[in-house]
Amino acid sequence: MMRTIGAISDTHGLLRPQALAALAGCDPIIHAGDVGSPDVLARLGALAPIHAVRGNVDHGQISMRVDEFLIRRSQVRILRLHERRELVEVL
Repeated sequence: MMRTIGAISDTHGLLRPQALAALAGCDPIIHAGDVGSPDVLARLGALAPIHAVRGNVDHGQISMRVDEFLIRRSQVRILRLHERRELVEVL
C-alpha cells in the first residue's frame, strides 16, 4: 500500500481552499511550523492525522498542540523543524 504524505507550513492562521484540495487524500499531513491558529489544525485534522511542529509565531494555546521536532512511525523517522538553526539542538 502506497501512502501519500502531505506537507504544509507557514499558514499563519489562514488555510486556503487550494491547500485543502491539494492535501485531500494525504495520510498523514505534516505541518512544518507557523500554524497560527488551532482552527488550521482542526481543518487539516478533518482530512487526515496531522503532525505539527511549533514555528516562531506559534505561542499560547497553539504551542500546546504541536510537537517540538520529531515523530516516528514504524521504521520511518521524519525530522520536522521550523528554524534551520534548531537542527543542531535536535541532533
